[in-house]
Amino acid sequence: GTLYVGTLSGLYTIKNLSGKWKIEYPYPKVKVFANNIYDILEDRNGKLWISTNKGIVKFNPDTYSFLIFNEESGLQGDEFNGNTAFTSPDGRFWFAGTHGINTFYPEAFQKSNYMPSTWISSYQINDKGFVVKQPENFHLLKNMPFERIKIELEKIFS
Repeated sequence: GTLYVGTLSGLYTIKNLSGKWKIEYPYPKVKVFANNIYDILEDRNGKLWISTNKGIVKFNPDTYSFLIFNEESGLQGDEFNGNTAFTSPDGRFWFAGTHGINTFYPEAFQKSNYMPSTWISSYQINDKGFVVKQPENFHLLKNMPFERIKIELEKIFS
């Protein structure tokens, strides 16, 4: 078996190979693990859920694939506390962070391929403002080469 060890400098593995212990740093290309690692929980499917100073990482050690969940994903914050994660008897994961607690069932997380529509409601050309009355009919930028467009976005939720 493999023991995963999270440190302030990344993720390490400890393996017992024919009676000899081997410590490895097998994930140098997975840059997310250059972060502080506070806790590691393993789900029923062998995926690792790792709290870091950049959020929670769902990591597949077989394929090296990962998803990062952070404050923008709905977590309490990006920073977590060490030695505060645990799995409750019903399989729920608990991670304590600097701004609260996150709790979830890991098997309930599904990667969504949904891409929300983006609408331009107003724009400026040479400092002159324009309001788009019918976003579905707005085609000014549609055929313009990207090299000629400078776009600044502001998150406004209504």
